Amino acid sequence: MGKKSYTTVDVYTRALERVEQAYKLFDTISVGFSGGKDSTAVLNITLEVAKHLNKLPLNVYFWDEEAIPYETEHYVRRVYNLDEIDMDWFTVPIKHRNACSTTQPYWFPWAEEEKDLWVRPKPPEGISTIENYNSTDPESRLMIPDLDALSRPTKKYGTVGRVMGIRADESLSRFLQVSSRAAEMREFNYIIPFQDKGASGGKVLPIYDWTTVDVWTAPIKNNWDTNECYELEQMAGISPSAQRIAPPFGEEPMQKLWRFPLCYPDVWEKMVDRVDGARTAARYSTTELYGFNKTIDKPDEMEWEEFILTQVQKHKPQMQLEILNNIQTWMKAHYSKTSDPILHKSIHPDTGLNWDMILKVAIRGNTKGRRMPKAITKSRDLEEWNKRKARYDKELQESTN
Repeated sequence: MGKKSYTTVDVYTRALERVEQAYKLFDTISVGFSGGKDSTAVLNITLEVAKHLNKLPLNVYFWDEEAIPYETEHYVRRVYNLDEIDMDWFTVPIKHRNACSTTQPYWFPWAEEEKDLWVRPKPPEGISTIENYNSTDPESRLMIPDLDALSRPTKKYGTVGRVMGIRADESLSRFLQVSSRAAEMREFNYIIPFQDKGASGGKVLPIYDWTTVDVWTAPIKNNWDTNECYELEQMAGISPSAQRIAPPFGEEPMQKLWRFPLCYPDVWEKMVDRVDGARTAARYSTTELYGFNKTIDKPDEMEWEEFILTQVQKHKPQMQLEILNNIQTWMKAHYSKTSDPILHKSIHPDTGLNWDMILKVAIRGNTKGRRMPKAITKSRDLEEWNKRKARYDKELQESTN
């Protein structure tokens, strides 16, 4: 495995140590499995530790989101059938983001009222109900993060350590999430205490410092079973760093939606009937039409607030309110810290905000409840703060000339 410059211990051994420590901290260890490469790594690492500690069978849960390749289903089933695994395969109706459409911002996997449109038949292993969860009413359906606590109730499982394949290498926000733990967890910065109401425990991220190379090397060196989806995407010419098994209809995953008609034509034909806007999104999701890459240019005669409002008004009324509330929260937070104006391109060094960020929320919607970007403080990174301040001051001067 690849080595990290800050330690003499290889990342595989470090991950094993973290999982073993998690077994000491929580009443129950449960692996969140998706069938992807990262969750494959944490599954096998946790299984190795569970064997060593005589903690078998290993508790695992899988949220089946209906519109997934059959190759993923087959792989999950192989894991499900292992004697060492005790898996909950959830096929409950859930609320899922649909960034492909402004008129249908959500869709509902496994909704009984849409059974004739299901992308795949419901697997026989599927668990279709969760205690205290009303899945029959579309208005009461929850997203997966909100269901995690209900799926592992404290009265049955005690404190739960959810082992998850989240890596800081994938984004700066994930790195900050791991590196800025609460003081009481500082010793274990790979553990994120639950913030959800009713949840007791935390997320355990044993491979948070792994690189993409580490994740691809581990299955080869350890002869792990893997998802055949990656072989199909490799044959299609998709680079390893770009290969994903994530649900394809959210804002970021939607940019990879074009992979489905190419690699998974059997499910794709049903997906376009199942999720509003999927066919158009597969073709145009990486363009300005969906708020990616080049943003829509603001007319010179319009003020930014007016232009933002025109983009928000393209959504349904309920969505408009959610988006405007979020934008208002961001702007209020900005002006509570500074009287400096928000600029087009340069992010403010003290608030992390610019109009481009706000515009993307206005175009894409904000159903994930994104928080305001974190600023770089002087005390944390003076050099980076100074660079941002210089860029901000330069654009401010140019805009006032």
